[in-house]
Amino acid sequence: MKRIITICAALLMTASVFLPQQASAQSPEKMSYQAVVRDGSNALVTSTAVGMQIQILQGSEFGAAVYVETQTPTSNANGLVSIEIGAGTVQSGDFTAIDWADGPYFIKTETDPTGGTSYTITGTSQLLSVPYAFYAARSGSPKPGGAVSGVVQFRSGNEFGGDNEFFWDNTQKRLGIGTQSPSRKLSLYGGSGSVYMNFLNNTTGPNFDDGLMVGIINTDAFIWNYENAPLQFGTNNLNRMVITAAGNVGIGTTTPAQRLVLVGNAHFSGAVGIGITNTDASAPLRLSSTSTTRTTIFLENTTSENYAIQTVGSGVAGRVGNFEVWRTGAGGGPVLTIKPTGDVGIGTNAPAARLHVVGTTKLGSAGVNILEVREITGTTASIFYQTVPYPSGYNQNNTRVLSLEIFYKNVSWEGLGSIYYRLGDQIFVIYPNNTDYTNKPYRMLLMRL
Repeated sequence: MKRIITICAALLMTASVFLPQQASAQSPEKMSYQAVVRDGSNALVTSTAVGMQIQILQGSEFGAAVYVETQTPTSNANGLVSIEIGAGTVQSGDFTAIDWADGPYFIKTETDPTGGTSYTITGTSQLLSVPYAFYAARSGSPKPGGAVSGVVQFRSGNEFGGDNEFFWDNTQKRLGIGTQSPSRKLSLYGGSGSVYMNFLNNTTGPNFDDGLMVGIINTDAFIWNYENAPLQFGTNNLNRMVITAAGNVGIGTTTPAQRLVLVGNAHFSGAVGIGITNTDASAPLRLSSTSTTRTTIFLENTTSENYAIQTVGSGVAGRVGNFEVWRTGAGGGPVLTIKPTGDVGIGTNAPAARLHVVGTTKLGSAGVNILEVREITGTTASIFYQTVPYPSGYNQNNTRVLSLEIFYKNVSWEGLGSIYYRLGDQIFVIYPNNTDYTNKPYRMLLMRL
């Protein structure tokens, strides 16, 4: 089941609608009419031929049809159909012969969303003052004197009257409501400091808090949709921006799932703050978060090689104040960490030194991959040599001894150069066989490739 939403047609009429004193022989024998077609899921029926039958009913919404015509307009990209009543295929009656003074009149629309004549959607609404421009065009102005500036006159039965709230400036062709000095084609003035204009139809309801409201309160301007439905903005017959009923704003999309969704490129010439209000020109982009754990920026693409850049908050023990780069997804982990102390970790988020690397390291373009550098300490034996077991993961093939020092005479550290050799699963260290070197502390620096 599809349904049709009628846009207020009254504002789409010619200016002569408001000019019952002006007998315009050129008043067009047509009425503009627009409607938005939606399906049962409230989705727009777009770019589709729609079958329509229009009837002008006299006396009541159940009165006799004095005119019937059919049309087959095509909805645009926003589901909007636009027709001119009086320009369709006449089924009965004569539109130009309708006596608008013998009202009231109602307009009944029947719609077939498939473009045929099986009309399944029906709507009826009363025609108010707009068609009486046609009456003025055929019968002459209600009062003698022709087209002049002054108070607009309205017909009630056989009587005409008006007040100062409606004023026509015939020289500038301007209508004032609440003012006798209209500055635009249509000027509305509210002396209390506020003025509103409501757009209503059969779907919205007739109340103050129904439909669309456009107005001002003092110097504050409002465009307000009272309905549980989106507010849409467009140019060139295309939707450019939407505010959903939930308050989400979409630019370049009609289905934003977040508070702001932008599809397309954007340019910012000033400072931008996200989650923060005190921006300044020295920091073009500032981010903040109310989370006590972290403030994170995710860098993602169509592959699994995605990364996160973050600062860590007070809610993560042992990492407070860290700046971290992580690889996300399967197999991810810490890539780079800088602690508040200045310690830098590569492959770890808990660096324990000025530079702490977990993984291989290569120094120079022709260098080898270094897995680890480790210091081993102990005490020399009472004889001229000492055996030192290889640490876990070290062996005769992947180990290099960078240095060996003995605490000579328990006074100073003395390097022994290469006075050692490797044997099986142990490192065999040789030193002078005297008390200056025996039973003394030693330290050895090993590198694992």
